[in-house]
Amino acid sequence: MPDKSPVVIIGAGVAGLCCALDVKAKGIPVCVLEKEARPGGRVRTEDFEGFRLDRGFQVWLEAYPQCRKRLDPRKLQAGAFGSGAVIFDGKRLRLFADPFRHPRQALKSVCHPVGSLRDKVRMQILRSRLTHRDMTQLFSGEEMSAMEYWQKEGFSSQMIQGFLSPFFRGIFLAEPEDVSRRMFDFVFSMFGQGKAYLPAGGIQALPDALAAELHQGELRLSTPAEHIQAHSVRTGSGEQIAASAVVVTVPDDESLGVPRRESRSVSCLYFDAPKAPVQGPWLILNGSGQGNVTQVSVNSSVAPGYAPAGRHLISVSLNGLSEEGESMRKEAVMTELRQWFGSEVNEWRFLKEMEIAHALPAFGEEELPGPGWVEKQGIFYAGDGFLHPSLQGAMESGSRVAAELLKRLD
Repeated sequence: MPDKSPVVIIGAGVAGLCCALDVKAKGIPVCVLEKEARPGGRVRTEDFEGFRLDRGFQVWLEAYPQCRKRLDPRKLQAGAFGSGAVIFDGKRLRLFADPFRHPRQALKSVCHPVGSLRDKVRMQILRSRLTHRDMTQLFSGEEMSAMEYWQKEGFSSQMIQGFLSPFFRGIFLAEPEDVSRRMFDFVFSMFGQGKAYLPAGGIQALPDALAAELHQGELRLSTPAEHIQAHSVRTGSGEQIAASAVVVTVPDDESLGVPRRESRSVSCLYFDAPKAPVQGPWLILNGSGQGNVTQVSVNSSVAPGYAPAGRHLISVSLNGLSEEGESMRKEAVMTELRQWFGSEVNEWRFLKEMEIAHALPAFGEEELPGPGWVEKQGIFYAGDGFLHPSLQGAMESGSRVAAELLKRLD
């Protein structure tokens, strides 16, 4: 193919955008094709009646190496969650904060009934140990489930059921028996090394910031790919594009030859409230072991841009999808949350529900980390489904496949 043929990247999610930026930085032309009208893929925000509704609960961890490299919290006006969580234990809400990052809460956290003093010391020792490991070490530990790992580390059932399980269930969209300890090590290390952010413009601000580095013609929105070969792509309009290489970063399009992988689902209900149900930028967890709600986030308390002035955006997550109708599900959720927050829930106005069937790729035992990318019939495939299920996994996968392309095209 001619030297000036671009690397054609299908999908403007964060994997595709990172791949494009790394290839472009070496002077090689790129062309990113995205079937939607905005970049981002699963990292997406919808504007709805003055509120910003992310596609499910998503956060940006400051310690992710790719985020440190590519994103500036100040430019994105990012707000940070507190380190810890408010936990509903079936009777009341109590704040369990990291005593090192929130020293004013140290005594309350030490005395919190979620676990024993020994549990809390063990947690700090584990955090210290993991934060001193590099990425390779985090993903090379003995494979077992997160639940087996916590038990092996000596955490009590009270700490596991009251904090560890609900906190990480909301992140991994799975029970701890079905989550790799390697993935837990990685995420726990990242939380231990930095803040969890929400950008003022919604999580969509992340891919928008990456896409802004591409010039006109390098990113083509509303342009689906219909047929692909190793050195050419035909778009939905019939245009044929010659390519020096083709990279596919969409996760679930069988027509483009994307290898199938099981995925995890989540439902997220959004409410408009006149006031926040808890004070401060805290994630609120269900530590009771009962009910369908896994966690509640007042996104507007973290980044005020999520809601109009004087209002609050409440994000309620339920793992999996329900067969109940939206009206029944909404009423069931509100009934459950009245146990958490009392009668003020009656003042909440339902905005919208998002049912996300393919929220995260699922990895089985011994699959983590994945290779980062694969090649089939001369076409490259990348994304978090080829490395590990996280924002870092998607971005790093895009960067890894770019490095391989640069070696071959040099």
